[in-house]
Amino acid sequence: MSIACALVGCRGRFEEVPDALPNATSDAGPSIDVCGDSDGLAPNAPWPLVHGCRTNAGRSRFLGPTSRVSALGPVPMDAGSTGIVVGAADLAIFSVYSPGTASAFDIVTGRKAWGTPTPGSMPWLAIGAHDDVYVPSDHGIFYCLDAISGEERWRQQIAGALQPPMLALGYVYFGSETYGVWAVDIETHDPKWHYDVPGGGRVAALAFANGTLYFVDTLASMLYALDAVSGDYRFSVPIAGGALGSPVIGIDAVYVATASSGIAAFALDDGALRWQQPASEPVVQPALLANGDLVTSSASGVVMLIDRTNGKTKHVFPIGGTVTTAPVLAADDSVYVTTTGGIVALDPSDGHIAWQSGLSGAVALGDRAMVVIPAAGQFAVIGH
Repeated sequence: MSIACALVGCRGRFEEVPDALPNATSDAGPSIDVCGDSDGLAPNAPWPLVHGCRTNAGRSRFLGPTSRVSALGPVPMDAGSTGIVVGAADLAIFSVYSPGTASAFDIVTGRKAWGTPTPGSMPWLAIGAHDDVYVPSDHGIFYCLDAISGEERWRQQIAGALQPPMLALGYVYFGSETYGVWAVDIETHDPKWHYDVPGGGRVAALAFANGTLYFVDTLASMLYALDAVSGDYRFSVPIAGGALGSPVIGIDAVYVATASSGIAAFALDDGALRWQQPASEPVVQPALLANGDLVTSSASGVVMLIDRTNGKTKHVFPIGGTVTTAPVLAADDSVYVTTTGGIVALDPSDGHIAWQSGLSGAVALGDRAMVVIPAAGQFAVIGH
C-alpha cells in the first residue's frame, strides 16, 4: 500500500502522484503545482475541497476514469440540491439541502455507510486532515462530522447562509450571504475574525494562496483580498462584465469568470487588471492545467484553452453541448466537463474526446473513478 493510502484509508487502490502535477500539453513548458500548499488537508485526498484544492484550480491529484462504463448506480439517496466529496475508505460523502442531511455511500457497493441530520445544510462541503467533514447551512450553523462514522464532532453558530468552506492555516473559512466572511479556529471551534463586506454582499467560495484569502462579491462584482490570519483588508477591485463563481488562483494571477466579458486576470499582490479575454464571451469558472493555462467553456458549446500570460485563446474544441458546471481536471490534465448532453472526457493536448456518457450532473473524482449525481435523489459511479 502506498503512503497516501496508509494515510487516507483507500484500501490500496489509489495511486500517489507527485506534488508537481504532470503536464499533458506539449507546448506549455514545465509543470507547476497549481494547487499550492496542502497543509491541514486530508493527505492526498482525492477531492479535499469543493473545487479540488485551495486555489480553486479545479484539479484532483488523482486519475479519473478512462472509459464511460458505469460500474455502479444509479443508487437512491436523499433528493434535493446536493454537494459531494470523495473521502477515505472509498466513501462518497453528500450534503443535501432538502431535507437537510449529510450521508456517505460506499462507491464500490452502493451501501449507505451513514446518514446524519444537518438541518439547513447547503450543497457543498469539505474534508479536513483528521477525517473531519465540514458542512455549512443556511441557518448560520456549520457542522463538523466524522467522515467515517458520520457522528457529529462539534458545531458552531455564526450567521447567514454559509457558502463553501475553505481550510487553511488551522482555520475553516466561510463566505456568507449578507454577513461577509468568517474564520473559525479548528482546534478551539471559536470564531477568530469576521470581515463585513460593504453592502452585505454575496460571497462565493473562497480561495487561498501565500497567506491571503481571495473572494468575489458576486452582488457588487468585486474581487477582495484579506489577510488570512488577521482578516485585515488588503485590496478590492471591480470586475467588469458581472462576476460569476469563485476566484481561481494561478501561477501569478487570480482569475474570475464573468457573465459577459470572458475571464478577468488580476495581479495577486494588488489586484491590478492584467487582461480580460475573450471580451465578448460569457464563460464558466475556469480550471487550470498543470502548466497554469486555463480551461473554460462558453455558451457556444466549445471548450477553450486560454494562455495564462495574455488571455489569448490557444485552442477551441467542440464538445457537442453547452457546459453547465466548472471543468474538473485529473492529475494527467484530462478534462471532464458536464454538458447539457452528458459528461465529456477531453484530452487537452489535441482536443480529442476520450469518451462521453449520457449521465449528467455534479462530479467528483477518485482514482480512476468518477462519482456523478445524474439527478436529484440518485448517484452513479463511472469507471470504478
